[in-house]
Amino acid sequence: MKMPMAVCAVAAMLFPALVARAAERDTTFYHDVDLVLEGGLTTGTSQKDLLLHLGTLDGKWDKYATGWAGPYWRASGSLSPKARWFNAMDHEGVVESVKQDGDKVTVTLKMNIHADPWVIGGGANYTLDLTRKGHVFSGTFTGTFKDQPVQGAVAGKMREKPWPSPAPNVEPFKPGEHPRVIFRKSDVPALRARMNTPEGKWIIARLKEQLGGGEAMPTDFQTATKAYGGGKKVGPGGYTLSHGMGFGLLYQLTGEQKYADLARQCVDKAVVEKVRDADQRYSFDRPGGKLRAGSSYAAIAMAYDLCYDAWPPEYREQLAKAIQYKIIRKEKPGSVEMEEAGGEDPDEKAMAEPVNGDLVFNTLGGQHSPFSNHYGAWIGGGGHALLAIMNDPGTDDELTALGHRIFQRRAKRALEVGYGTAGFFFEGHYCGRLSTNTGLSTYLQALRVAEGKDFITNSPEASHLLTKWIYETVRHNGKLHTLQRGMYSADHLTRVGHSGGGEFSQGFGILPPAHTPAVLWFFNNVINPVPQKDFDCVTYPQRTVYSYVNWPFDVKEQNPLETMPKYLRDTKAGYYVFRAGWSGTDDDIVATLYVSEMQNHTPALGIKSPGAIFGMGVRADFMGLAKREEKFEDVDKGQACLIHSGTQAFFADMTGKSGAPLMLVEVGNLGGVGGRPGLPRPANRGDDDNAPRLVRQYLRVGPSEVTVTTVGRGKAPLAEVKETKDFFAVHIGKRVLSFTRTSVTAETAP
Repeated sequence: MKMPMAVCAVAAMLFPALVARAAERDTTFYHDVDLVLEGGLTTGTSQKDLLLHLGTLDGKWDKYATGWAGPYWRASGSLSPKARWFNAMDHEGVVESVKQDGDKVTVTLKMNIHADPWVIGGGANYTLDLTRKGHVFSGTFTGTFKDQPVQGAVAGKMREKPWPSPAPNVEPFKPGEHPRVIFRKSDVPALRARMNTPEGKWIIARLKEQLGGGEAMPTDFQTATKAYGGGKKVGPGGYTLSHGMGFGLLYQLTGEQKYADLARQCVDKAVVEKVRDADQRYSFDRPGGKLRAGSSYAAIAMAYDLCYDAWPPEYREQLAKAIQYKIIRKEKPGSVEMEEAGGEDPDEKAMAEPVNGDLVFNTLGGQHSPFSNHYGAWIGGGGHALLAIMNDPGTDDELTALGHRIFQRRAKRALEVGYGTAGFFFEGHYCGRLSTNTGLSTYLQALRVAEGKDFITNSPEASHLLTKWIYETVRHNGKLHTLQRGMYSADHLTRVGHSGGGEFSQGFGILPPAHTPAVLWFFNNVINPVPQKDFDCVTYPQRTVYSYVNWPFDVKEQNPLETMPKYLRDTKAGYYVFRAGWSGTDDDIVATLYVSEMQNHTPALGIKSPGAIFGMGVRADFMGLAKREEKFEDVDKGQACLIHSGTQAFFADMTGKSGAPLMLVEVGNLGGVGGRPGLPRPANRGDDDNAPRLVRQYLRVGPSEVTVTTVGRGKAPLAEVKETKDFFAVHIGKRVLSFTRTSVTAETAP
């Protein structure tokens, strides 16, 4: 059956490829060199900056360069000023020469500065005269942009470790080799052995339920013909775009051709008949914007990858062409019809946008930044789909290699710009789930599996995409609660739908091994504390496929108390989570503190202060700190921490030494002028009744104002001020905070 191809107005890309891009891959794991060219681009009379990405290792330099002229984090920790942004598109080029003489480095390069939907690009040539001191580069540049001279200062640095780093024992896939993006052919025997385990049997049975029985085509299909328009509610087992990959897994596990044939029929439903997913926003034909496009195309590409050896060559070639056309092509699209926004709940209210362009350069519509939930979904799904078809008959090696470089850089940008160092997503908790679950996490796994590129180990952002949830989430009255902030925020954690699920089934595929025992314990005892675990196979077949492949059946779970600190610290975001207990009961308590100049676009749901507390049914806010940390001290080996910021200090104690599971101490006016402390403000500390209780006690320590908040059961411990030889100390149970006029230290009473 012949695949349909859209007919568009044809125009050459703004700039032709600067050099031939061979199909062979450079397997060097470079250290990134990120350089800011101040005034490297211009719009009218305004100068704009270009963030240039190069790579080097032991004197060798990567021949390819990429660039970005949108938002990024500067070395100072602040965001680049909007007035210096040029556009929201990726730029690419080649390094023509590098001359190195001691600490002097001269680099010449040519760049394609690509247009986004609003700002036209052009050709650029640069010569960089750099001085290197360790990992830091500085100097000047000269060159041209659109044939006009540009010059200015250059500054930047080299990453200390390669990113990605080489994954052990993984050889890059060879052209025509499949499967490649979720597992390799060498993994199949071990995966087949899982079918004989109780866990494997349960997951396969669940997959067949989601496929409508698993032995024939589903019978319930979406009737909508466009995103956000009409249609019906599709029941359990009804058709989804991931049905093809579900049948594809059954083919790989059994070797039975009937499953590959069913997978092909499912693919034809989407590609030929244009049948939409059960969630009408997802479709191979005109999905509801780039947010939905990436994972839609990836679902079809996954079926292609899993069934490659079972399908006729001519069919594979036609499908590979159709997938590539969605991802990257030379032609520019013709006229565009805009869809209206729609939806019934916050997750469905994303603005529809046209997707009759592609996902690399001809993107059309809203050009979302890395701070947007759309970004990780768009670039992760697109990159994943492209990786599944690269170097196969029907694809253009030069175009796919270019797109592959761009998507890898976008994945880095998604993590570096959109996420904090402990996985906090700047647009908000729920938005981060959209970005991670519908594209980014599966792309990171695909890069490791297919090419041996580990984007996790040397990225704290990627390392915490799943781990952060074991800090954020508590169970109370049978429901999962989180203190979410930002757009679409909610006070609960769901595991259904495309965006609201998959943290664990997909996340285990990119989780650092050191975190796996703790995360597994958390799933079994907090997320899904029932005898028969669901292995995060809640709604869609793709999640069940990933669960079967990724679930750590052979890992022994371990309570996070034994392996993890009780706080999560995100220095980029200024975000902290303090966790009192992993018991899996209502007694677990969590407090969060967000201290940042980038308070989210939308206020957090019910959170009106930088700090928030939830546990034992208690919900309260607190002020915490007004400015970012200047000094951070770990106390009692990850059980407590002390933060200094200007004239403020903040102490979080989860040791229980205070007499409460959680104690938070806020200190203000350190270094101020004042006398002896006054009497504590009276506080009702409650009774010995085992009832959950939050108590605040207000004290003065010299010139400093001190608020002690405890959360626990029964009567709260008393906070007392005592004079010392140096100044004063606050005693709460066995915890002692010793004050001078300008500092605080945390100690344990003898």
